[in-house]
Amino acid sequence: MSFRLDLERPVADSTRRVTRERLERVIDELSGRRSGDHATAVHEARKDLKRTRSLVRLLRAGVPKKRYRRESAALREVARSLGARREAAAMVETLDRLHARFAGQVPGATFDRLREALVARIPTGEEETSAAVEELRRIDARVAKGALDVQERAALVAGIARTYERGRLAFAAADAEPTAERLHDWRKRVKDLWYQQELLGDAWPELLDVQAKEAKALSQVLGDDHDLSELDALLRDPRGPAAGVPLDTDALLPLVAEQRAELLADARARGRRVYAEKPEAFARRMRRYLQAPPLRR
Repeated sequence: MSFRLDLERPVADSTRRVTRERLERVIDELSGRRSGDHATAVHEARKDLKRTRSLVRLLRAGVPKKRYRRESAALREVARSLGARREAAAMVETLDRLHARFAGQVPGATFDRLREALVARIPTGEEETSAAVEELRRIDARVAKGALDVQERAALVAGIARTYERGRLAFAAADAEPTAERLHDWRKRVKDLWYQQELLGDAWPELLDVQAKEAKALSQVLGDDHDLSELDALLRDPRGPAAGVPLDTDALLPLVAEQRAELLADARARGRRVYAEKPEAFARRMRRYLQAPPLRR
């Protein structure tokens, strides 16, 4: 299933098709039809939910406000219900990357003891998935009846232009004061831009696919920073997993800070390229791409 709008079809048909395909994919993942491993299934489902939510945001300008809010909120709650296991597993992966990056600077036993404590935090139950599947089926049924139908390409232009402007503002805020909260907010806006450029890629694949790839790379850098900031918080929490094991957190915290500083420098450099245009120029360019006749291959 390609996460891409067919710009040669009516907008409503194309957006409905991609939305339903992605919802059906998530349902299959959570129902165990795509992966026998529960952890993998939930991880893949969460990624597809993020794509679906970005598509819904792209359609915002063309959907009645009440309907948009209902579907957006429903998808957000499903995503939240699946988040605990993945977030706990991400801490283990983050610690492993930190260990590989700074091997030899801190005794391996320190990493091993903390890793055991983090692994113990990972939920093992599958109860959350059945309720999520039922809610996703209800959302899919509403989409099938036209709940998110958009009739004009102008709505797509307005959607991605809004995403770009919000991302540029979030970048400016994070650049001025790079708190964990501001960087995380910027990351969410970057993800939307990445997914929406993928969706509209057929307007000019040679350009938009490259821009989507660069937004993806920036999102991954910001994602690594977010995971490190969460690990930092766990290490400092007097009631967190690090408090229950004998380890030298003071030796780990500078390593986390050093890695985050490197990632921030990388994110700033990439951000200046991804958000080089003023929002008005970006919107004008996307409008012209989507108004132009389709490219023949």
